[in-house]
Amino acid sequence: MSAFASIKQGLEEAAAHTGGAPSGVLEHRPLAVDVAELRRRLGLTQDQFAGRFGFSAATARPRGPRWSSST
Repeated sequence: MSAFASIKQGLEEAAAHTGGAPSGVLEHRPLAVDVAELRRRLGLTQDQFAGRFGFSAATARPRGPRWSSST
């Protein structure tokens, strides 16, 4: 299968899945994590937590819900 055909097939499958059609797609919905509590249990500041896990300190700052709660 050509790269174009593979990409086209993937897009068609994604569109079908988004539209509610059975597509054999497995969804993974991660459980909510209380990052502030985890950081406290590890005894790390926001900057230390961010550095340990390889992202910016701005990312570690709380900003409210990141995902919709609708299912």
